[in-house]
Amino acid sequence: MVDVPDSDASKARSHFTPLIRTPGQFMRRAIVEISPGQIRLLITSGTHILALGERTIDLSTTLPEGSSAISETFNTATDPLTDLVRESKAAGLPAVIVVHGAGNTLNASSNAQGTGERSGAVVQSCPRKSGTRSARSAALLALDAATSLDFDSSPNAAFAAATDPDRVHAIAFVMADQIVAETRDLALKAGLKFEGSLPGEAVCTTGCLAESLRLEHQHNTPDQTEAFIWIDENAACLCIASSGRLLLSRSISIGLDALVESLSKPIRGADHNMACVRFDRAGARRLLVSRGIPHAADPIDGHPDLTGASLLPLLQPVLQRIAVEIKQTVRFGLAEEHRQGLSLRVVGPAAHVPRLQEVLAALSGLSPSLVAATSADGPHPSAAAIGQIAPHALRPITDQQSTRTRRTRAAALAGTALALAWVGLSAFNDHANTKLHRKDLLLHKASADTARAQLAQSQHAVSIRSAARTLETHIASTIGTSPEWPDVLVWLAANTQPAIRYALIECDSRSEAPALRLAGVAHNTDRAAVNNDISTLLALLREWPPADRVQLRSAEVHGDAAGCTGTFEIMVTFVSLPNKSALTDLQHPLASVNAPARAEDNR
Repeated sequence: MVDVPDSDASKARSHFTPLIRTPGQFMRRAIVEISPGQIRLLITSGTHILALGERTIDLSTTLPEGSSAISETFNTATDPLTDLVRESKAAGLPAVIVVHGAGNTLNASSNAQGTGERSGAVVQSCPRKSGTRSARSAALLALDAATSLDFDSSPNAAFAAATDPDRVHAIAFVMADQIVAETRDLALKAGLKFEGSLPGEAVCTTGCLAESLRLEHQHNTPDQTEAFIWIDENAACLCIASSGRLLLSRSISIGLDALVESLSKPIRGADHNMACVRFDRAGARRLLVSRGIPHAADPIDGHPDLTGASLLPLLQPVLQRIAVEIKQTVRFGLAEEHRQGLSLRVVGPAAHVPRLQEVLAALSGLSPSLVAATSADGPHPSAAAIGQIAPHALRPITDQQSTRTRRTRAAALAGTALALAWVGLSAFNDHANTKLHRKDLLLHKASADTARAQLAQSQHAVSIRSAARTLETHIASTIGTSPEWPDVLVWLAANTQPAIRYALIECDSRSEAPALRLAGVAHNTDRAAVNNDISTLLALLREWPPADRVQLRSAEVHGDAAGCTGTFEIMVTFVSLPNKSALTDLQHPLASVNAPARAEDNR
């Protein structure tokens, strides 16, 4: 026998695969699907799958005698799920745990009290006039009659899944408290935020019911009846609708896992002398999704000695079981007028398995649906079904009791707060009445305080005015009317270029502002040099701190063979300076360097 491993995936390793990028208009959620020997993590946004990853757990060597495959999967799922959460960077996301294969699939019409059931789901319909509340109650009663689980020790929920023109359809589901608690612990250990758990039967039933009514409403024609079968991992649901009305709903305890398990058995090729080929579960699942239900002559990629005829004997028993369930349901559950022209449509996760719809319709004696299958890139059906019932996901009974305790405590605190608020309001009213009697006295007291404050402000203003007058007198006595003219001459001697000779230096202290009148000549080699000498003198005067305004009144340049000569007249107006100003400290930075030479030249 030749085993065909799943390459690197056979080592229980898988990488997260991004599928669809959608806008972030929906909250991201993690969906963990646990089935015997397999864990799958889906990151969803609304009804779209953003990414998925899965791990396969080999239970052949770890399954103790007497234990169930799903229980052993829980025992070994912590590390694989933690790795998936880390790879997908999903830590902290709200998570819904879907458990496939936890127990027998239940039917609302079943009267047998099964033994060992650990989960189940039923659909119950009521007339629309009875209302949603009656439909929910009826669904819970039907679930109680269909399972031996003790409702007092198992979390259970019921919600209205859909309506048609005549009836309200409610879905009830239940799962053993031990499994719900294990899923919570598993999610928390993996770093996820636990929202709740759902049995696979609930997702399967919800998805089939919603899809059948939705698609029947979109594509129905008068008096046309269509059967919809949703095939999930370990369960299936059959719904039959006509003209937008649900006629029948029934659960079937078989799913895709049975087909995968069939393809995991040894396969003998056309040459019986060759060794048998055996796929592991991951490889068998890929083969089912890629090849589906092949024709007898179809080749199998990668295995030249295998054809569809090698696979069909393995798949036929499972397909026949599903077809028998469909045939019996149609035969005993539908009236004669609805059987004529009945077509079959496969919806849900199995809708993309090639030729599955065609083969099941042929084995069931029905015609396959002519409507094209939903695109694999569109909204994910399981994500839509899980999103619909996620608010009703199951939580451990201890968590429910804690939630009820918190709500009771919050209600008690709210009542206490309301009583205290009433007492406070009464006290406030009494205080307000007391304040009304004191209002007149407070008004008189306010008037007296206002007059007292105005008097204090007047006295403060008088003191400020007196201080201002004193300051003005001090400033007038400190500020002089003219600069120290000797210091002015010293500064001129230090900051005048050698090419400039003064013909007139006139100091005027009689005007309102002290002024200095300078007249002279500048002699140099050319016109540009003369202009530069006069401009340099003007720049130094304008940068001189005591100078308030510097005005060039006249300037003329004459040239001859010996050079150029320019005459100029400059008027400098000074700011008011202190009587004892140290003008020598305000000299230009170059004054101390050039002062001796320039003074000698000016002499």
